[in-house]
Amino acid sequence: MKSAPGLTPFFCCSQLYEELMREDERQMADNSWVEYAAFPQGKELTEGEVKGPRPDEAKIRRYPMVWVNPATGRKCFQVQSNAARKLFIRRSPGDEVRVVDDLVGVRRILLDIQLRILKPEYILIPPEEEGDLLLWDNWATMHSRVDYPARYGPKLCHQAGTNAKTVPVGPAAAPVF
Repeated sequence: MKSAPGLTPFFCCSQLYEELMREDERQMADNSWVEYAAFPQGKELTEGEVKGPRPDEAKIRRYPMVWVNPATGRKCFQVQSNAARKLFIRRSPGDEVRVVDDLVGVRRILLDIQLRILKPEYILIPPEEEGDLLLWDNWATMHSRVDYPARYGPKLCHQAGTNAKTVPVGPAAAPVF
């Protein structure tokens, strides 16, 4: 897929959930949650191998794999696979939780699902010009940036985030914090 440098590609997490996941995968995702690394820059390194400050365990975040839009009820498979460090998997609320904390296993499970939508026919790269304001629903889409080589000169990008008053809610109760 080709695009101009510096653009922002998006994919729809609800489309991934509704159209590209099997029923058994949706059931698993509805009842499971993910724990994120405090410092995901270590790629496939274990917590012990990452150099630098130790994370404050109170700041480690766990969120449902599936987020429910509070206004529409629409479900989204919303997992940042590059930052996930543990998966807590169960098929139903009463099932015993299986913890996957091997990063290779975590990536294999998540990428098996997410790679289905990382294809040109599912990616939106909206055109943008200097001065444009680009807005998106960060709870329902994922985005990336297309490289912008330094030889092109400076590119200015302002990012504004709005802090949510609530954490994402999944279809099933999970220990989210």
